[in-house]
Amino acid sequence: FRHRDELSRLAEQAGWQPIAARRLDGAEARFVASGAAVAVVDARGALDDGMAGLRALGDAVQANAGALLVLLSRGDGGALEAAFEHGATHFLVSPFADAQFVHAVQFALRHAERVGGAERLERRGETDARGSWRWRPGSTDVELSPALARKAGVAGEGPIPLMELFRRLG
Repeated sequence: FRHRDELSRLAEQAGWQPIAARRLDGAEARFVASGAAVAVVDARGALDDGMAGLRALGDAVQANAGALLVLLSRGDGGALEAAFEHGATHFLVSPFADAQFVHAVQFALRHAERVGGAERLERRGETDARGSWRWRPGSTDVELSPALARKAGVAGEGPIPLMELFRRLG
């Protein structure tokens, strides 16, 4: 929770659309509603809050064939067993480089794809973690990941009409 903005920025740069929270309230419902394949709980410097986050998300992540990545401080390595018991599928111990965080999320995403099958992501409209889109039934607009928005030449414009996306990508 403490490094939310930094982690969100890294995820966006990697082409994902992160949904970040500073509070634990409603985390399980937000995860389920998001359709996300990976949840990241940052317990660095806030181990008790992190463990509470894992407890809150563990069942929802498992029920949705997702992955749960926990980030721990170097001195909290003894908490790995508890993190595992609360549902974590992956872990990363600080200090770590930005690229290591991105790779850890990619590993977690691959896990979710294998557990839930590739069709899990296809149902949500994702073809690639570096370029994804989200469409809601009944809507004429699509939300693009930052990477796909850049590729389509509409970075920073927000949702665009689906037909406009098709025209721009050919």
